[in-house]
Amino acid sequence: IYAKTALSILFGKFDISEHSDNVFVSSGNLAANYDLENTFYKTIPNSEIGVGISWSDFFFKNQYKVFLKIGYEFHYYWNLYQVRNMKSNAVVGNDTYSRGNFSFNGFTCGLHTEF
Repeated sequence: IYAKTALSILFGKFDISEHSDNVFVSSGNLAANYDLENTFYKTIPNSEIGVGISWSDFFFKNQYKVFLKIGYEFHYYWNLYQVRNMKSNAVVGNDTYSRGNFSFNGFTCGLHTEF
């Protein structure tokens, strides 16, 4: 039986852009075209948790070792999705905010050798 856990902080660049050829404001009139862009850097925390069973044994006069592993893993990223906050119909605003977290989870299996 095995269990593993890890925490990390990822640093990355976010490029957010929005483009429109025809924008209708609430009064029904056509507003000017717009092209908005925003770039910023941010750190994102990440965690990994895994549990399962594993087996290993030596072969060929203890020259090779084979590992077999079956388990379940869960990866979680906090505040990964970043979007632009459009403050009004006048297409003004450049604030970014988080739209949620992101996760992967599922069963995993592995087979590897050492020599």
